[in-house]
Amino acid sequence: MAGRKAVDMTGQKFGRLTVLAKALAGPRHAVWLCVCYCGEMREVERTALVRGRQVSCGCHSREQSAKRCAAGLRSH
Repeated sequence: MAGRKAVDMTGQKFGRLTVLAKALAGPRHAVWLCVCYCGEMREVERTALVRGRQVSCGCHSREQSAKRCAAGLRSH
């Protein structure tokens, strides 16, 4: 939106992600460079962060999948 001042999100935490700096603007929304607690870097749209749609680099989903698979193997 023209004329609207962007909020500095540097240092804020969203799930496992910590915002490091503003990245290049995305096609529709501001994009922020984030580091996950596992060390992976990701560029994430502001809306995905503030709405909780992205809370990690993907490591959380991989961990949950591995746990479900391990639990399924133990039950057989």
